[in-house]
Amino acid sequence: PDAPDRPLATLTYAILSVPFGLVGLWLALMIGPNTVRNLLYGFFVDGSYATSWGGPTLAGAWTVHAALALLLVPVGLWLVRGLTALQRRLADALLGGRRLPVAAAAGSVAVLLGAGLFLTAWLHQV
Repeated sequence: PDAPDRPLATLTYAILSVPFGLVGLWLALMIGPNTVRNLLYGFFVDGSYATSWGGPTLAGAWTVHAALALLLVPVGLWLVRGLTALQRRLADALLGGRRLPVAAAAGSVAVLLGAGLFLTAWLHQV
């Protein structure tokens, strides 16, 4: 059945997809600007590098930040890909009338709970 014939399923999908969209947006905003900032670390940070990762020299701090940025980009993109796959399965189940696989349902709950915990920890750090 088409989505217009199932208003409750459409509303449910709309409500459930908001957290997925927010997590995806947050990941995209973390991947892009943080990668650029860490690759250009030496231009953004002034002062002592004694407490910086890779410090106490600018060269060491810049190297560590750039290396971590390059290593974390594929991880972030992989997370976005997985998030997209989960959202697609949710859409297929709710809007396409298919059954939601147990693994997809459990994965969705795990992603949303994990994102909430990570966001809470991140906000306390900032």
